[in-house]
Amino acid sequence: MKKILILFSVFLCVSIVYSQNPSSEKNINSELIGFKFTDYFQLTVQSGFIQPVNPYLASRNYTSGNIGMDISYRVNTELALYLEMRYNFLTAKDTAATNSGYFESTIGARYYLIKPYCCRSSLFFESGFGPYVFVQRPSGLYYETNIDPKGRKPTRRDPKDIYESVRRVSLGGNIGIGAELVISNNIFFTIKSKLNSVFENNGCTSFVTGIGGITMKF
Repeated sequence: MKKILILFSVFLCVSIVYSQNPSSEKNINSELIGFKFTDYFQLTVQSGFIQPVNPYLASRNYTSGNIGMDISYRVNTELALYLEMRYNFLTAKDTAATNSGYFESTIGARYYLIKPYCCRSSLFFESGFGPYVFVQRPSGLYYETNIDPKGRKPTRRDPKDIYESVRRVSLGGNIGIGAELVISNNIFFTIKSKLNSVFENNGCTSFVTGIGGITMKF
């Protein structure tokens, strides 16, 4: 009789545990219903700031803004590939200079630090490389006076530029960390910070960017 009671008790306990597990899992994962972890595209519209790092760039420019976008494809729960395009403004400290900037167009990979099917928001690392185009318009117009050799009044005045027009293409790369904060299954708020290095003829130009934007999932 004791053996029968023991077996019945074990059977009853197993039945209770089994019946509770599905409901427990359902409660934990209820917010993930309809949420995709793989095989989708994302579009992010973003803006932020740029902070020069190396002395040459920092001595000539203030902290400035940037604006851009990126398109990514989520390959699996941990990896996404992306194309990012952004213009980084450089506000010159010299009042005679016009503002310049770097237009970047990079491709790279984004690694998500999440436990699969655990939560929707996530931290990530990303790294990319591609062309950086430095653009500077001519500025600081002044006039050079041509004096008559016989000492008479100036014959003419020729316009000159203190800062010449520049358009320079260089290879560069960036690396950073960020987070996707989920608002709904298809709308995220993305924030990230990246260190950018541009390899130019006169050395390496570095600056830090801080970026925030709205991400739409398709």
